[in-house]
Amino acid sequence: MSGSPTEAAARAHVVEMILDRVLPGWKQGLPVQDKEYSWLRGQAARAKTALERRSELAEKLGENTPDLDAANLHPWAWENGKGYWNHGHYHQAVMQAAILVNAETQAKLNRLDVSEIALFNEAFSLHDPKRNAPRLRLMENDGSKTFENLHRGARAFAEGLYAAIRNPGMHVPHDGGEEQVALE
Repeated sequence: MSGSPTEAAARAHVVEMILDRVLPGWKQGLPVQDKEYSWLRGQAARAKTALERRSELAEKLGENTPDLDAANLHPWAWENGKGYWNHGHYHQAVMQAAILVNAETQAKLNRLDVSEIALFNEAFSLHDPKRNAPRLRLMENDGSKTFENLHRGARAFAEGLYAAIRNPGMHVPHDGGEEQVALE
């Protein structure tokens, strides 16, 4: 980390962002960090090796399953919570995602009079839209069971999200949560 302290801090910031992606949880157990960033060298070497040997390790260590990256989620599910997520507040990130999905859906439908379960039940209702109650459609209504099932499923999914995750999550204390559980 040659150069001025300002230059070193700028480079360290970029390295930390890379480490967050390549070595999730890399910050846990680190000793108190010095201002010269010597502690960062070892972590950067680990990340470099992980990147260079990623394919080989996946092949030799077993299942080569896909990675789920929160940053690749729909912006409505990611944007409002990413700051919390990046600081390890996974539970709060999930709550913020649910809040933004609700707010964006209200805005899309111009419906500030309903929210959460009621909003999605009305949005995905199979009834024709009304003047002050537009609908969301996942496919063209071709009279098929698929059309009905998609919309019934969307209503059930939204009800599950708000009834079983968002509502209890806002009222029951949590200790920060586990990253994988929050991602799922």
